[in-house]
Amino acid sequence: MKKLFSRVVVIAIVLALSFGSIYIAAAPKSFKDVKAGSWYKQYVDEISAKGIIEGYPNGNFGPNDKLQVDQLLAMMVNANKAQTTKTASDKYWADPFIRKATELGWVKTGEFKTYKKAITRGEIAMIIARAMTDYPDNLQDYKSLIKDFNSIDASLREYVLKVYAKGIVGGNPDGTFKANNNATRAEAATMLVMYLEPTKRTEPPIVIGETQQVINGFKTGIVGKTSSLAWIEGEDRKVMGEQYPYIQISVAMYNLEDRSKDLEDREKQFVEAREILTQKIDAKVVDAAIAYAKTKVDFHDHLDKDFVGSGYCLSVFSGNIDDTVTFSVYDAKYAK
Repeated sequence: MKKLFSRVVVIAIVLALSFGSIYIAAAPKSFKDVKAGSWYKQYVDEISAKGIIEGYPNGNFGPNDKLQVDQLLAMMVNANKAQTTKTASDKYWADPFIRKATELGWVKTGEFKTYKKAITRGEIAMIIARAMTDYPDNLQDYKSLIKDFNSIDASLREYVLKVYAKGIVGGNPDGTFKANNNATRAEAATMLVMYLEPTKRTEPPIVIGETQQVINGFKTGIVGKTSSLAWIEGEDRKVMGEQYPYIQISVAMYNLEDRSKDLEDREKQFVEAREILTQKIDAKVVDAAIAYAKTKVDFHDHLDKDFVGSGYCLSVFSGNIDDTVTFSVYDAKYAK
């Protein structure tokens, strides 16, 4: 499981659902209208199993129904396990959740004329972004990936960039964000899972000018233009399945004996790989991994070892008939 598991980067989308009674579930509830094979089933199952929301009394989930503001706030409060308290002045079921969300700074008093209205994608971005603290330094670079960015309300643009850059709320197939569109309950379920579980996100790679790209926060050169490496890619969990660890980045370098030019560039590749990896991994860990990688002197040599540090695991892999050495970064909990 140490080799990169695919070579694709996918943009993920969106969040979850209804409220009557909130309960803690050990297993996902079976909803009559959430069919096996539907794109949203895994996300609905997950938030149901976490006890974040329950479906309608008739046994349906309503995946295509519009999500209301009050429903999202209740989901966010439950997802963050924030304690609520009922008061004598509470008029309807969502008052404790609205009060808690306001206390936490996720919404501001008077920001919504009614919490019973359908929530937009831009408003979801605002609420989730306010609940987060970790964002890329180069947020403005992501504007170029959102085709309708300039049409987004100016008060929401920064929030949209934050959730988009973190892979929590993705764009549409046509490259637009459509911040004014109402979110469905199925979309909301997906967003909430991405918010709760960073390892399930795939942050969109961006190209800056002609010389640099950013993949999951790692600034790199562009293979074939400015990079001598074999490839630099993020990992697509959807291809290999949820049982595989999500890889932040995979950096591979050529290592075939009969590729004379590649061998001449080998030290250059090691330098470039080090520059990329030390952006998030401790230099001592990276240097130890590179020293191990250099022990492959013949393409029949097999490499498979993990180096752990700073919450990340750096895996070095090369098959015994392999023309590359691959460095893959993922969460330390997946280390051997």
